[in-house]
Amino acid sequence: MKAYGGQKAIDLALSQAPDLIILDMMMPQVDGFQVIRRLAGDSQACDIPVIICTAMDLSDEETERLNGQIQSVIQKTGHVKEELLEAIKRIERFRMPVQKEGANS
Repeated sequence: MKAYGGQKAIDLALSQAPDLIILDMMMPQVDGFQVIRRLAGDSQACDIPVIICTAMDLSDEETERLNGQIQSVIQKTGHVKEELLEAIKRIERFRMPVQKEGANS
């Protein structure tokens, strides 16, 4: 699903509970910082992994504002597709349940 704005992203995340959010920081009215803050404050949405994919150069202060709520920041310059896929793979590995030895025997 796609959201073409920050408020729509919030609405979809709260109603649909996606497995992952890929978020731009620069959006009209409700920016990426507001989206992250709103989702982080919701008990059901706070665990949705967020990958930032933006052309914005985040300052140290802006990175601090994200307060550990995101899994990765990918700049829209360079190898976006490869970096995005790698970030998604890292999230999948982290979220996969650990199988006990002999569980599939």
